[in-house]
Amino acid sequence: VVAMRAVFFSVILLVLVLYVFGIAFTQLARDNPTAEVHFANISDSMTTLLLNGIFLDSVSDVVREIGKDNLLLSSLFIGFILVATLTVMNMLVGILVEVISVIASVEKEQLLVSKVQSKLEEVMDLVSLSPENDLTQWEFVKLIQQPEAARVLQDVGVDVVGLFDFVGVIFPTIDATLTFQDLMQVVLSLRGNNTATVKDLVDLRKCIVAEIGRFNPSEEKGTSVSVAGKDLFT
Repeated sequence: VVAMRAVFFSVILLVLVLYVFGIAFTQLARDNPTAEVHFANISDSMTTLLLNGIFLDSVSDVVREIGKDNLLLSSLFIGFILVATLTVMNMLVGILVEVISVIASVEKEQLLVSKVQSKLEEVMDLVSLSPENDLTQWEFVKLIQQPEAARVLQDVGVDVVGLFDFVGVIFPTIDATLTFQDLMQVVLSLRGNNTATVKDLVDLRKCIVAEIGRFNPSEEKGTSVSVAGKDLFT
């Protein structure tokens, strides 16, 4: 949607440039028989600018013809080429290329996630686990201990060794369970190439407070704990 909006406004900008230059050429071409062939009215001017100025169809012939009697017209026509063709059109091409690259990266990510999910489901079948059932902490550890599962997670950038350290975060209690889909999201969010977000910082704060609470069981909820000069409220 954002990409389509950018393309739409780029086209609108190009039409406005055509219209403004069309008015200028129509006014300057009056009483000039050679120029009036191409710029008799605003509609003809915009057509000439579109075909010869943007699409560069026989542009040298048009520049020579209108420049015979009026050097200002030929100079303005070259200026239009610089503005419309080299600036606006290149900007439009750049937007389209960016849109294609974003779509390609999204599709690549979806294919990658689908591949990981199918591979993990195959490994779960080997260890007598079902994706339809919720996974416990013990079942999750059993799953990622499998060489094939570790290899698949490593291929998508997940540090399998470090993943064991996050078991207590993924499963806050021994009785905690997660669905397979939720577990996939959690695991993929732990990839090393992910960009840190505000949510990650909030989760880190909760994790720090929880760890501090483990070492300070006497701390009651609602009290504050000072870490690095900052008060963390539990």
